[in-house]
Amino acid sequence: MRIVEINFSHLNSYTCAVMSIFKKISGVSTFALIAFVCWCHFLVGQCSGNLVFNENQDIDSFQFAQGNCPKFQGSITLTGTFTATDDFFEVFDTILSLTITKSQLDSFSMPAGNLIYSYAVKNNPNLKKVSFQNDDDQKIVLDGIFLENNPNLTAIELDVSNMFNFYVKTDTLLNVFIQRNAQIRHHATTGNITYSGEKFKMWYQYDLEVNDSLPNFTKILEHFILDSIDNIRILNRKKFDCDGVENIQQINVLYFSNIDTLSLEGFTGVSQTINAFYMGKCHTVFDFQPMSKTKANYITLINNNGLLSLEGLPVSRQMYGLYLAQNQNLSDISRLNEVDDFLDDFIETSDRVWIRDNPKISFCSYPAICDLVVNLGPPYVNISGNVMDCLDNEKVKAACITSAEEEESSLKKPWLYSDGMSLIMKSDEVVELNIYDVTGKCVKSWHHLAEGYVVDVSFLPYGLYIVQAKDLTGQIKSTKWVKSK
Repeated sequence: MRIVEINFSHLNSYTCAVMSIFKKISGVSTFALIAFVCWCHFLVGQCSGNLVFNENQDIDSFQFAQGNCPKFQGSITLTGTFTATDDFFEVFDTILSLTITKSQLDSFSMPAGNLIYSYAVKNNPNLKKVSFQNDDDQKIVLDGIFLENNPNLTAIELDVSNMFNFYVKTDTLLNVFIQRNAQIRHHATTGNITYSGEKFKMWYQYDLEVNDSLPNFTKILEHFILDSIDNIRILNRKKFDCDGVENIQQINVLYFSNIDTLSLEGFTGVSQTINAFYMGKCHTVFDFQPMSKTKANYITLINNNGLLSLEGLPVSRQMYGLYLAQNQNLSDISRLNEVDDFLDDFIETSDRVWIRDNPKISFCSYPAICDLVVNLGPPYVNISGNVMDCLDNEKVKAACITSAEEEESSLKKPWLYSDGMSLIMKSDEVVELNIYDVTGKCVKSWHHLAEGYVVDVSFLPYGLYIVQAKDLTGQIKSTKWVKSK
C-alpha cells in the first residue's frame, strides 16, 4: 500500500472514554470534562494529509488500519491499477481535493451524497466518461474541475450548482452534459467541445480556445448565460463571428486573439458598451465599420496585418487608453479625431497612448493626442517607430504646434494675434470670446472686446486650447491656440 504524508487525527469513542475517565480521576471539572468529551466526538472521522492509492488493496489496508474517514481534510490521488471507486466512496464522504492521474479507470462517477471540492483528472489513457456532482446546497462552492490529456474522454456529466473554475483541454470531440443550471466564475476550454442540457451562468471570465462547434455568440448563448460578464476571450480559432452579441447585456473586456477569420458584422447597429476591447493577430479585419455604435474606454490593437483603417473603431469621447502596435498596413487613424481626451484612470499604469511600430501611420496629430504630447509627454504618451509626422513624440509635438499656427493664420480676416504667451485682439467686432480646453470645457469668457485689447491668459496652464469668437453678425470663428513657455 502506498499511503504518503499521512497526518491523521482519528479518535474512536473508546479512546475518548478512557481519556475522559483519566481526566476525571485527575480532578478535572465537570464543565471541562464535558467539553473534552464533545471535542473527542467531533474528531471522530476527521482526517487530513495527502494519500495515494495505487492498487485496490490499498483501500482495504487503509480501512483496516484507520477505519472510515467521512471528512478528509486533504488531498487524495488515485493512480496505477486502482479501480475500486465504490469501496473508496464508502470510506470517504467529503474530500478537499481528488486527483485521478495515470490510472486504468475507464469511467468515474461521483455518487450522490458525497462531496469533493476540487477535481483534477489528467493523463488517463482509458478514461471515456466522468460524472461530477454536488448536492443542492447553493452555499457549497466547488473550487474547480480540471481535465487535461485524457485521449479517449468523450463525455462529461455535470450536476453541480456553484463552481469557481471549469478547465478542460481535449484533443477529442467531447460532450458536456449539464444536468442543472450551474453558476461558474471562470470557464476555460481548449478543443472541440459541445454542450447539451441546461446552461452555465458565467460570472467572471469565459475563455474559448480552438472550438469549431461554437462559432459565434448565438451558439454560445444556447449553453451559457452571459448577461453581465467581466471577460470574454475568444482565441486561437479558425473562424468566429459576432452574431448574437446584442443579447449580451454588458461586457467588461472583449478579447479576440489569433483568429484566422474574424467577422465583426454582428455588431452592426448594436449599441454595446465595452470597457476594454482587445484584438491581436486577426488578419482578416480591415476596419471596424460594424462597431461604429459601440463604445469602449480602452482599445488595444496589436499585430493585425490586414487592418487598413480605424473607421468605425468603438472609441469614446473620453478614453483611458489606446495601444496601437505592429499593425503593418494600418495608415488611416482619423477616427481618433472623435476622441476629446485621454484621461488618467488612477488604476492602471500612467500610459494613456501608445502608437508604436506601425510602418504606415504618418499622421497622428489629433487634438486629444496633441494635448498629451504638448502638455505631458512620456510616460503618458509613447509614440515611436512610425513614419513622418508620427515618427516619435517630438515629431508629433512639432506637427501639433504647426497645425495650430497654420489654422490660426488661415483666417481670411485676422482677428487675433498671439505670441505664444498672450492673446491680442485685432478686431473691434468681437462681442464674445471663449477659450476651451481639449476636453471641451469653457475655461474663460470675455464680452465686447476692443481692438488692441490684451486678453489675460496668465492663469492658463501651458497646452493646447480652442479660442472661439462671435462677431456682430452672430457668426462664430474658432482656432487652435498653443500656450507655450
